[in-house]
Amino acid sequence: MSDRPWSSLDPGTEAIARAPVGVGPARDRPAETDALCRIRATIEAEIVPRLMLALSASRRSLTVSRAEVCAPDGADVEELARLLLAHDVPVVLEFVEMLRQRGAASDRICLDLLAPSARHLGRLWEQRQCDFEQLKRGLERLRSVLNHFSARLS
Repeated sequence: MSDRPWSSLDPGTEAIARAPVGVGPARDRPAETDALCRIRATIEAEIVPRLMLALSASRRSLTVSRAEVCAPDGADVEELARLLLAHDVPVVLEFVEMLRQRGAASDRICLDLLAPSARHLGRLWEQRQCDFEQLKRGLERLRSVLNHFSARLS
C-alpha cells in the first residue's frame, strides 16, 4: 500500500487526484466545475442563510435568558417592601440601583418590582402585618423612588 491517499483509487482517478488544480482530462473539468458550482450555490442559497438564522435565534435566546436572570423576582419584591416600611428613601434607592447594576432593565424594574411592591404593601396592611401609618410612609417612599427613577429615564 502506498502512502498516497489516492493510490487505492482506480488509475484514471489517481491521475486526476495527482494533477495540479485546473489540470486533468478535458471531459472531467466541465463536470467538476458544474458540480462545484452547484455545491457552492447550494451552500450560499441554503446552508449559509440557515446558519445565519440559527445564530440569530441563539443570540436572541441568550438575550432573553440574561433578561430573565436579571429581572426582579418575588424575593426582590418582598425585600423592597420591607425596606420601604423600615428605611428612608436613600436606602431603598440603593437597593433599586443594585438591581439595575445586576442587569435588570428599567421597564422590568417598574413592572416587576415597583408595582408588585405596592400590591405587597397593600396585602401586608390587609393581613394586619403593618398599620395604616406604616403603609402610608411606605407608599410615600415608593412614590419618591418612582419619581427619582422616572426622572433618570427621561
